[in-house]
Amino acid sequence: MHPGAPRTEWPDLASSSQTTTNDAIATASLGIARLLNHVVSHPCVVLRRQCQVHPYAKKLHLTPITFIPVVTHIISKDGILTLWKGSIGVGVLWGLSQITEILIADVFGLPRYIIPHGSTEKFWKHIWLKASSFLATTPFIVSSFIETVRSGVGAYLGNDVGVFDIIFRGVDRLRYDLFGTKDTGRRFSVLYLTLPTVSYFTMHYLLARWAYDCIFGMARRYVSKKPASERTRFHTIMPEMFATMTSPLVADLILYPFETVLHRLYIQGTRTLIDNLDNGVSATNITMKYNGFVNCFQSIMKNEGTSALYSGVGAIVLQCALQLGILWTLRSLLNYGNKRAPLHVAPGRDLSSGPSSGVHAGPPSAQFAAAAAADQAQQATATANTSTFSSPSRSNFQFPTFAQTQQNATPGPSFFGSSSPPIFPDNYLLQPTNRFDKDQ
Repeated sequence: MHPGAPRTEWPDLASSSQTTTNDAIATASLGIARLLNHVVSHPCVVLRRQCQVHPYAKKLHLTPITFIPVVTHIISKDGILTLWKGSIGVGVLWGLSQITEILIADVFGLPRYIIPHGSTEKFWKHIWLKASSFLATTPFIVSSFIETVRSGVGAYLGNDVGVFDIIFRGVDRLRYDLFGTKDTGRRFSVLYLTLPTVSYFTMHYLLARWAYDCIFGMARRYVSKKPASERTRFHTIMPEMFATMTSPLVADLILYPFETVLHRLYIQGTRTLIDNLDNGVSATNITMKYNGFVNCFQSIMKNEGTSALYSGVGAIVLQCALQLGILWTLRSLLNYGNKRAPLHVAPGRDLSSGPSSGVHAGPPSAQFAAAAAADQAQQATATANTSTFSSPSRSNFQFPTFAQTQQNATPGPSFFGSSSPPIFPDNYLLQPTNRFDKDQ
């Protein structure tokens, strides 16, 4: 997931081949895993971005191990919440992108989701909707990115940061670029950043979709090959959850050099202080000035080397490890919940007639056998006389009904006392005597 971008990839990705299950616990576990994925991925993206925009850095952090001492110093200096700087702006940007996408889709009649095995025309209309949404939210994407790399101050709500600050700053930057004077700090106009921003996020979306379909298919085939006795509740959500977590990382790795150049264009001329990830103690400002996208790419290759385009890529490895930890934890919890207490059976007790009956299975008594034989005879007669509406025959081992048992039982005292005599005799209604003549 790209926190500086609208979080629209995962619901759309899941729509193509989403796992459907009626298990409420599995569905809730999938939602919790997605939420935890957002929580643990944001610090990794913060570290990655600060590495990308730091020119001539002594440590490129190509492996996750080099982050350990740096992160320790940052936490001791600014607190652990500094790793979630800009997270509020990311949530506001996600809501803004959803509203923008809905409005564009309703006005122009564009499909919000890709229909599996749909027409090519609808597919490209959906891509056009995504590109239009990225175009409309470019100023807010830039302002959200600045919040994720700012050093210390303004890292979280209540410390000079408001909920709608990225909206106000995005509008101010767009208004200044359109109607203000020319900026002497070599800050790029939002209009100039629109083309590379839309190109990057559109390609990221397409690559993430492709990766999701491939990873989901492989995970589903892995689950289908397991014997039915070895499948658990975790396996019903594992393909979708694993593909949802890893597919954006595949797109991030493929487009990492493009992202590095784009982020340096975002921060140029903004006078933003970032954490110095060479030591994690001090802050540094950005002094490099580029003339454009191509010039930035050429300058990095010439002055810093090809490896500088992948500065901070170790954070992606760290993010993948944390996500796999979430999967392992969720699997352990679900498997623990599926365990059942063993059934302790007393010696010499037969449970074939029921777990709590306490009687041994054997042939039925004479009373039940006679009732069952009578029931079978009645059913055979009814089946022969009925041509259309015939009820299914009962099993040979079905016990007689309560009424049949009472008919074959010998008369005796009732458990609740003797029954009361009838109000009318049995032949009262069949007597030929006229009651009116008797009254006369």
